[in-house]
Amino acid sequence: MKQPHVLIVEDEGVVALDLSRRLQSMGWANVSMVQTGADALQHVIETHVDLILMDIGLRGSIDGAEAAERILQKQDIPVVYVTADSDDETLERTRRTSPSGYVWKPLEDSKLRTTIEKALGRHSKRKATGVRMEGMERPGHGPATSAASNKEYCVLKFDSAVGREH
Repeated sequence: MKQPHVLIVEDEGVVALDLSRRLQSMGWANVSMVQTGADALQHVIETHVDLILMDIGLRGSIDGAEAAERILQKQDIPVVYVTADSDDETLERTRRTSPSGYVWKPLEDSKLRTTIEKALGRHSKRKATGVRMEGMERPGHGPATSAASNKEYCVLKFDSAVGREH
């Protein structure tokens, strides 16, 4: 089976290197790293990417949410946000991109692995069945939110008459 290509978009070099090492220790050896939203846009044009781990708070003119939005307008790549930010405004901006998941800093290997495996699996199934999954996220995740608002949810859209995505 072909090794998935994971793109890490992280502006802090130490964090990106740590994340890359964690992925490699989990068996994902095909990893690339870029530091800006603009570099991420260019990378996905030039290179096949199977999954993007995107820091939300990138420095520069294009932050992680905007970079993901621009990438997803052109290509169907699952995006998992890696972030320490859980404020409502930040999460609302990312929800518009229908992320495949979130990994919260400080990183935990088991959550990182599970989130990546779920994102790749859902994306593969969606492509195989023609079902579009939107909104796989944990709304309102944070210390001041209720347990009910932390449940994962998924909206499925499928046009059975013609079998195409919306």
